[in-house]
Amino acid sequence: MRSVFDAKPCRVRARVLCRKTDTGLLYSAEYLNSKLKCICKFETNSLENCISEAQSYLNENTENRLSGVFYSAYSLLEDSIISKNMKRIESALDNFDNLNVKSIELRVSALGDGSFSLSEEYILCELIKNEQDPNNIYDVVAEPCELNSAQYSISQLKKAITVINELSNDLYGETLCHLTEILIVKSNQINAASSFKSFGVVFMRELESEQDWTTYLEHLIHESAHHLVFSIWHSQRLIEKDKGILLCSPLRPDPRPISAVFHAAGVLSRIIFILGLAYDSGKYKNLKRTAKYNFPNTESLLNQFHDAFYAIESNAILSETGNKLLCSFKNLAQEYNRNSTLFIGREVSQNG
Repeated sequence: MRSVFDAKPCRVRARVLCRKTDTGLLYSAEYLNSKLKCICKFETNSLENCISEAQSYLNENTENRLSGVFYSAYSLLEDSIISKNMKRIESALDNFDNLNVKSIELRVSALGDGSFSLSEEYILCELIKNEQDPNNIYDVVAEPCELNSAQYSISQLKKAITVINELSNDLYGETLCHLTEILIVKSNQINAASSFKSFGVVFMRELESEQDWTTYLEHLIHESAHHLVFSIWHSQRLIEKDKGILLCSPLRPDPRPISAVFHAAGVLSRIIFILGLAYDSGKYKNLKRTAKYNFPNTESLLNQFHDAFYAIESNAILSETGNKLLCSFKNLAQEYNRNSTLFIGREVSQNG
């Protein structure tokens, strides 16, 4: 098994880290359950049943994962308790009625196609709305796709997963460990998104006519890299001290905290890695990137990585693990960087 500060993919390590994260979720859920009983006298049978079922499921097999829907329902409950809004707490507790806590295999679907229950879709959409639109600017963040768009997007997503397996079985195994649900949506606010609060869940925007599986290839690697950092950070301190300032990030137009820039370094190193593998494979040597971002950055991927690397190095004191992991990201990016112009192939959308 690779160490936690080795940037190269490892399925076994991912299983171990996700197991720690799942176990942590259960401890936190048990604490919230006891807190609700003590201070508010809420009826929490559905939450208790979910905790019991989840614990039994984890005990069955060390490779079993909890669903991202369970993480999302827990996060909505936690947020409702912080708000001290009794109606929100009652509504959040209702989410645990007959909730599926098990992740048997990666679930891929489009919002509204019936693959997820209405309750599951509500939980996931409510969570992503809170995460992506905290100031409540938009009526909705995610909407159902048209049937043809949904079918095309799902087919291209499955193709992207197949290509990852062709290029790196380790990366494929790690990605399938990290991700439990992928929901394709119609949205003007997100291209692809994930959060530790919905650990395992990835939202992806439906494809446009000029896009294909290469868009989702990049998004899958991007979001799986976030999950790698999420899971390491859950059990290991990566940053000991920072200057408390917001920094420019190569992936976002708005200034970001040092933790977000650390994530960006991990994401960029993994994208360089998969594109390097694609180039070396011969079969995908002329792969063109079709992913679009709200923040167009025309610098090469390696230059973007270096921007993130030096921003972190100049503005934070990292732990031993954090420093080793960041250096490993750098080594990975430099080892697999090819002529990055081969992978541009498009103008980045200003509003995509």
